[in-house]
Amino acid sequence: MLTGEQVWSCVSSLPTAADHKGKVDGCHNWTRRSIFWDIPYWSKLLIRHNLDVMHIEKNVFEQIINTVKSVKDKTKDDVNARKDMLTHCKRRRLNVRVVEASEGSRREVMPQAPYVLQKEHRKVVCEWIRKLKFPYAYASNLSRCVDVRNASLHNLKSHDCHVFMQRLLRLAFRDLLPTNVWNVLTELSQFFRDLCSSKLHVNDILRLENNIAEILFKLERVFPPAFFNVMKHLPVHLLTELKLGGPVQYRWMYDYERYEMVHGNHV
Repeated sequence: MLTGEQVWSCVSSLPTAADHKGKVDGCHNWTRRSIFWDIPYWSKLLIRHNLDVMHIEKNVFEQIINTVKSVKDKTKDDVNARKDMLTHCKRRRLNVRVVEASEGSRREVMPQAPYVLQKEHRKVVCEWIRKLKFPYAYASNLSRCVDVRNASLHNLKSHDCHVFMQRLLRLAFRDLLPTNVWNVLTELSQFFRDLCSSKLHVNDILRLENNIAEILFKLERVFPPAFFNVMKHLPVHLLTELKLGGPVQYRWMYDYERYEMVHGNHV
């Protein structure tokens, strides 16, 4: 991690947001200087931009569920992703195949991936979710988010994703996904569950730092390269902020969004 002084040396000569004209050549990706650098103590802060666990967990879960359930236009497993695998992963059995179609035309076919549920299994998961019952105020009514006919989930709120990620993920796919895929998803689920604990010892944080690195390596052996974007990298930094800022319950967005909702300011 860069110190405040190191970051300032990189951005001090950049234009502000108001004066920003375009791409600035340099050895980094910063193109403008934030107005926060005008605050005298900004470079001394240990955490200058707090990463929100609530939205990171939601985005990670949505990428997983959309890929595993092969949601159209949202899955990270498409033809281009399979072509990337041909270059980077060498998983020959998942390579895109060109087959003959009608009237001499050709079309590209993707073999079934082990991390993607078959349609009948997707319907089983949706039917299981539709029948779930929770204690009062533990979670919202997930049945309203289920479309059994199309085997899809929709309109999941942040807390719905939180409950599913930490409590239901390992149960939903236990007998439907291969063991290696289910194991790594379970480890990821347990990571977020431990991360959101109200009390954590320093040794627990060190263990989680090692665990998340191993989990990402295992995910790379299962999912295509397109699955990994900056959102999959952010959990690595959550442990550093946990050591500096304390439990995530005092720093995530649930309290603030609830306040906005109660006071009628939610957009």
